[in-house]
Amino acid sequence: MFAPLPKGRPITQLFICNKVNKRLWIQDVVTGELLYTPPDFIKLHSRDPMEDLALRASMRRRLDIMEIMVFEARSPRGYGYRPRPKADEPKWFFLP
Repeated sequence: MFAPLPKGRPITQLFICNKVNKRLWIQDVVTGELLYTPPDFIKLHSRDPMEDLALRASMRRRLDIMEIMVFEARSPRGYGYRPRPKADEPKWFFLP
């Protein structure tokens, strides 16, 4: 899926946070491709966590799946989400 880049200030990052069809996406600036949107059960109250994820991806020059996993593990869950029992919970490790 592709979307036009936002107009205005010049873009210096490789990945940006862009809103398309009422959802926040991580977008590749070079190709315009939409790469990642959080699942429906994750409720974001601001775009700051997504912008931080885009900035980290730009610094690493790629969108890393481990960064996405850490982002989803730390994000708040929405109404109706039932967490797993504690015995089944995976052991998360966090990237520096």
